[in-house]
Amino acid sequence: MAVPPRAILFDADGVLQHMTVEWRDELSERSGEEGPETDRLHDAIAQAEKPTMTGEIDLADSLVQVLDDHDTDLEVHEVLEVWQNIEVDEAVLDGVRSLAGRGIIRALTTNQAEQRAAWMRANLPYDDLFDAHFYSCEIGLAKPDPDYFRHVLDALGVAAEDALFMDDTLVNVESAAELGLRAELFARDGGRAELDRILGLHGLL
Repeated sequence: MAVPPRAILFDADGVLQHMTVEWRDELSERSGEEGPETDRLHDAIAQAEKPTMTGEIDLADSLVQVLDDHDTDLEVHEVLEVWQNIEVDEAVLDGVRSLAGRGIIRALTTNQAEQRAAWMRANLPYDDLFDAHFYSCEIGLAKPDPDYFRHVLDALGVAAEDALFMDDTLVNVESAAELGLRAELFARDGGRAELDRILGLHGLL
């Protein structure tokens, strides 16, 4: 029988939560624009978000530049509002709660820009649900950087082999596995069945 881990590290998007709208479609609806130029705008918006995950670059500032370059009527606050259309998977959260009282550290490990992280802290139940929180923008490191995982392990005082990490992004899982964590790819939006599958693999059911 598998020896249970001392800590479980949970990704957020695609594991604990999902967006209630397809953000590109929602932005097209708000702007009333569509076509190749709109597709290029959406790609630029997605690219603008990536370097803001470590908190060194402000997302709002990056979006201002992108929106100006593409001569769109969209406003920064509209993009941020669309990205905040988040719904938690209550069944998965119940699964996380079921691990309480078993001596297992439950940690949130998520890449987020500052604005979205602040919204999540204010509106989602993660501060109460998890024992530790590692928002990339707050610690200055982002997955799949191995230093992100080293930071988490050091902060928790847990050896790599004693930590279970689950994420829906393969490159993040591979990075964690290379450091010796028990890393599992979570089928995106797989829900409680996927959580239970992974927990069962590690002697937690």
